[in-house]
Amino acid sequence: MKKIIKYYLNHHVSSIYLSIFQVKILVNYLISKKRRPDTYQIKSVMQNSSYINTFFGYYDKSPFNPSNSDLIIFHANNCKPWKKPEPEKPTSIILYDLNNKIILKEITRTNAWNWQQGSRTFWLNDSEVIYNQFDRQNKLYYSEIYNIKSETYRKNPLPVQDAYKDEYFISISYEALNITRPDYGYRCKKNKDLDLFSQKLLFTDLKSGKIDILCAVKDVLRSTSYSVEKITYPRFNHVSISPDGKRFVFLLRFYHKFELKHYLVLYDLEKNNSEILIEDQMISHYCWLDNNNILLWGVISKKGDYYILNLENQKLKCLDTGLSDGHPSMLDDKNFITDTYPDKSRLRKLLLVNLSTSKKKIIGEFLEPVKYISETRCDLHPHPDPEKQNVHIDRIVNGCRALTIISLKDLK
Repeated sequence: MKKIIKYYLNHHVSSIYLSIFQVKILVNYLISKKRRPDTYQIKSVMQNSSYINTFFGYYDKSPFNPSNSDLIIFHANNCKPWKKPEPEKPTSIILYDLNNKIILKEITRTNAWNWQQGSRTFWLNDSEVIYNQFDRQNKLYYSEIYNIKSETYRKNPLPVQDAYKDEYFISISYEALNITRPDYGYRCKKNKDLDLFSQKLLFTDLKSGKIDILCAVKDVLRSTSYSVEKITYPRFNHVSISPDGKRFVFLLRFYHKFELKHYLVLYDLEKNNSEILIEDQMISHYCWLDNNNILLWGVISKKGDYYILNLENQKLKCLDTGLSDGHPSMLDDKNFITDTYPDKSRLRKLLLVNLSTSKKKIIGEFLEPVKYISETRCDLHPHPDPEKQNVHIDRIVNGCRALTIISLKDLK
């Protein structure tokens, strides 16, 4: 009976809350609605094509080729953009020439995708693209690498979460995420009987193909101040590898007495151990400044803002930006790009922020219709190109998802 009550509280009550939340958003929008800006020097990729939606995915990666910013990769499909992804409806992965405005190749179609992160498609180097796939026969998620020069495909047994160049990648359980945080999971398998405490972080050497277990969720949970027996719905997510490839951070989240707990954890690949960096404080999004410093948004001692975490002394410095939660990416050693969630007028802001002064400059504001919410929201997820001349975002245009390129010239 206790298990049934817990399941109801964790799932059905949240659905009721979401319905109330949606009504509140609609009322706020109608009251606060203002004219949306329409004077940006921006361009949507592949307009008036046979695809309804184009989008890239998460903010930690870039669609731009590392050595040729006219060459980009992205997702494209004809799914209803305000609906959750359906297991039988794939998304295409497109190789596109921005300069000539032509599709060079539909690399593949994959059923392993979501609106937030797509299929985790990104460049390993200037010729190889990695992404996730689903093996229907064996009911397994795996990753695949496509070489744009040799036009060859290479299959890896495990799905990718993050990779260090073309040397190795880290895997998490997308089956577990589909239960605990479906925004980031894949829906190709029914996983109601999955043991969430069996989750592991896995390492794949892309040169040798060797696979190693790095750590298990139970081991990390034992490092927290909570009894494992009283923890429910644990999950690993948001693996982010350091610039030198020697370490990575990830989020551990779980419920304890129906309260969501957050832990930022560091894993050292040379020492083969994990270490909790921030305990029991709300951490959402982050990026590496360098090999020893991380820029993150979190609620630390009840103050929500951007912070810099120094890994050597584990001290946090609040930037006092006054900004709400967003998705940061470094533009250069002085500035970062980030975004916001919709305000009461349903406008998402794209911002340039100075690390030293916390001075903010609004690059643009973008309307997100009310029906795009929760798992079907369209976060901007900005990330600059390698030359730091442009930034890409995902946004809603005429009711469809549209990968968009914005010039950063004269903004710094």
